[in-house]
Amino acid sequence: MAIMMTGSKKYRISQILWSLVWAFALVATAFLVKGNPAIYWIESAILVGAIFCLMWNYERSVSRR
Repeated sequence: MAIMMTGSKKYRISQILWSLVWAFALVATAFLVKGNPAIYWIESAILVGAIFCLMWNYERSVSRR
């Protein structure tokens, strides 16, 4: 028996999964680049990328409705 999910529920699940992916990327970077002075630049680039991606997905989901 298949359960149909509404658009908003799919959006929320997608946002949660993408947030977890970006959080994992930040944590993994912290361990992989430990001791490198460029860690702040790398982590800030990942953070900006995460915010951009999540906002872009939000705008796409809002414009499709």
